[in-house]
Order: sequence, then C-alpha cells, then structure tokens
Amino acid sequence: MGRSLVLSDDVIRSLLLNDKAIKEFPFLATYKKHLTTRKRSCCGKRRSQVMNQRQAVANARSSITCMSPEAKKRLKTVLGADEITYFCRTKEGVQKVTI
Repeated sequence: MGRSLVLSDDVIRSLLLNDKAIKEFPFLATYKKHLTTRKRSCCGKRRSQVMNQRQAVANARSSITCMSPEAKKRLKTVLGADEITYFCRTKEGVQKVTI
C-alpha cells in the first residue's frame, strides 16, 4: 500500500505555498495571496488577517473537492500521495471521501 494523506488545513497551506502546485493548478494562486503574514498591528487588523487566512484555506478546500477526477489524479501526483482523504459536510452529516 502507498502513501495516504489527509487533506488537512496544514496540507492545504503548504499546497498554496508550493510553486509547483500553483503552476499545475492556477486557481490556487487567488487563495495564496491571503496567506502572506504581516507585521502585528493594533485595532484588530491581525484578527482580520487570521480570518482571511482561514477563509482562504476553506475556499481552497472547497475548490479542490470540486475538481474533476483527472485533476484530482494530478493533485495526488503533486502531493506525492497514492491516496488522499478529505471530509465534507452533507445534509446527512460529515462524509469521508477518499480519492
């Protein structure tokens, strides 16, 4: 059996910062700009930056789960995994999906 990978927030963050992944999946570049860290500031700007990062990861996860089967195969190649598991919410609850 090969390498299995869970599509966690950390995996998505590293994927968004990976130039090879951005080249293979250009739509990820739109989420990458929200992951840059800024200097700590006052007046709640840091809190909004963290929220933007969380939203970027959530949006990237949503886009990844909606990719075509061929694109998901390419994603497995980019991540170096034989199997990718992620969780998505449905009307019935949380569903585990393995590709």
